[in-house]
Amino acid sequence: PPLVVELGQPYPGPIPKQFDPKQSFRVTATNQFQLLEEAKLLTESKNYRILLHTGWRQPGMDLDTALPVHITQSFIVDEAGKNLAANTAPVRSPVVNQIQTRSTLNGYIKVILSRYLHMDVKLAYTTKIPLTTETVIPAQTLDAQDTVPVGPPKPVVYYLEETRKMRSKEVHYLDHPVLGVVLLATPFESGKSN
Repeated sequence: PPLVVELGQPYPGPIPKQFDPKQSFRVTATNQFQLLEEAKLLTESKNYRILLHTGWRQPGMDLDTALPVHITQSFIVDEAGKNLAANTAPVRSPVVNQIQTRSTLNGYIKVILSRYLHMDVKLAYTTKIPLTTETVIPAQTLDAQDTVPVGPPKPVVYYLEETRKMRSKEVHYLDHPVLGVVLLATPFESGKSN
């Protein structure tokens, strides 16, 4: 989109009258997240992996004034898809044929307030982005400096695009075979501590 909101950055267009720059489009402190129990359950399950858990405050904007919020996160993952680190440099593995790859989550969430609350979600989850084209052979097999070139894996991209009419204070789940989104929007009055 031509105009997007980067959380924690200056607002990119004309400031709506209901916009409070001190409280709007800033990442919420982790201890104020409202889906902590749901995140704990997902983390404890071996079937799910949380790619990003975030929250922010913003004014209610209609279809004509609402701007999408840019969502982005990058991870280094092992062959099993386990997150090794977020936004860090690659680490060489001493295991033959194990190439570490990067995964990224990138896209937009637009919150529209009209008669109902609408969430317009457009996300791309890209996996198997190669970090290196070589694999290190264990030192006991060859000299520590020797490497074996291997072909990089091909990136795979999964898209989740959905517009959902929802009610505030209700948890909503956007489903996809690979990627899911758990959403919660709650009203907030400017000037109050919570």
